[in-house]
Amino acid sequence: MDGVTLVFGIFAALFGLAVGSFVNVVVHRLPEGGWRSLLGRSRCPRCSADIAWYDNLPVVAWVLLGARCRRCRTPISARYPVVELSCSLLFLWAWWMQPGPGYSPALIFIWIALAALLALSLIDLELTILPDEITIPGLLFGPLLALIAPHLLADTWGARQLAPWIEHERLRALVVSVLGVGTGAASVALIRAAGTWAYSSVEILQVPADARPRRLDTYLASAGMKRSSAEVQRLVEDQQILWKAPTATNPVLVRDTAQPIEPGGELRIRNEREAMGFGDVKLQGAIGGCVGPEGSLLAFAVASVLGALLGIANIARLYVFLVQRRRARQRPRSHRIERRPTAWSVANAAGRLIPFGPFLAAGAAIVLLNRREVLSVFAAFSGLHG
Repeated sequence: MDGVTLVFGIFAALFGLAVGSFVNVVVHRLPEGGWRSLLGRSRCPRCSADIAWYDNLPVVAWVLLGARCRRCRTPISARYPVVELSCSLLFLWAWWMQPGPGYSPALIFIWIALAALLALSLIDLELTILPDEITIPGLLFGPLLALIAPHLLADTWGARQLAPWIEHERLRALVVSVLGVGTGAASVALIRAAGTWAYSSVEILQVPADARPRRLDTYLASAGMKRSSAEVQRLVEDQQILWKAPTATNPVLVRDTAQPIEPGGELRIRNEREAMGFGDVKLQGAIGGCVGPEGSLLAFAVASVLGALLGIANIARLYVFLVQRRRARQRPRSHRIERRPTAWSVANAAGRLIPFGPFLAAGAAIVLLNRREVLSVFAAFSGLHG
């Protein structure tokens, strides 16, 4: 590595640290206050003291301050330097994978995409949401990238298969990007719909003949039901409750929480559990715009593999919890000194919600930077070439 290349690499890493610091701000402020909340100086969340520029230096300030606020000495989470270092490594990886030591418009756009994917992953892990402030502009980012750096999409397998008649490189890349948006969003939307249907269930409640007439919300809030007024209101608004009167043949849709509930009637409540949020649909559409139709499917495949590996690890963790709990119960009571897993911890290990957004983002980053390598791996199983 010559001196010029080393300088470019160091700058890429340092620039990644600075952007990583901004990603921390986005993760902390954007979900609650939108883009406007990003304006203004950083403040300590505990004492509200303004943070000086020298206390905002990525990683270095955290180390020099001993991971504490300079004024109130409140501990500063290690997440901040970890995010900054992660962004720096991603930027360095993207720079290393491009041809030539310098910077190109394509690399700048790839850096923006990586920073957005990192921010979305962190927000989804913390709040299980993917903010529209990032995902919706992301749907336009891919087509814009196709116009600025058409070589990223114009010579892909998808371009050769889906748009071989288009000779103009930018136009071909733009068409492939738009097709990628549609393919990515549609594929995840179909999986989301199928998963939601599979995970949903219908609860049938027979109203006892000796029960006294009550309103729907009052009846469902009674002992044994314990559904809050807000939950009942949401179910009614989402058209999830059907009511069959004692003399009726068919159930009718409940449109008001004040619906009279008569003895001998029947309630049918649809408990709908979303397999994925709609934010995943928009995110995968944005990913498809950047990597094209086949790149979108590759990214989803990589995300599925990563998610499956975590799922297997979670099952193994559950198995260990269950074994520890069984062994603890088999010991004499006088020997049960150490803390054993509780029923709550076991249930939490079994049913913990795992957001899929971080896996989609990881799959997108891998395909965006190592498209040919990923495609060559899957080509062995699918018979594709290119």
